[in-house]
Amino acid sequence: MLALTVYVTVLGTALLWFRQERLHIMHAVAVLHTQINHTRQGLWDLQVRIADLTGPRALGDAIARSSLDMQPVTGVPGPSQPILSAAGHRYEQY
Repeated sequence: MLALTVYVTVLGTALLWFRQERLHIMHAVAVLHTQINHTRQGLWDLQVRIADLTGPRALGDAIARSSLDMQPVTGVPGPSQPILSAAGHRYEQY
């Protein structure tokens, strides 16, 4: 009978310890989620600021202010130029 009492006591103590560990881990996960959300919010704010500073109107104004003579880097494919697909295969335009 004494062995059963010791066994139940040890089992109960172990279960309480595991429960407490689970609560600690859940708290740590919640703290990390909060930090991730704050970081994500800061990243979104930076993306909005970058989008505002590099929008078409802002870039056009910056080019006009600096008097740059901008030329297109790539041309638009015409009827005689092949079009590349995403897989790298060439398709002739008819």
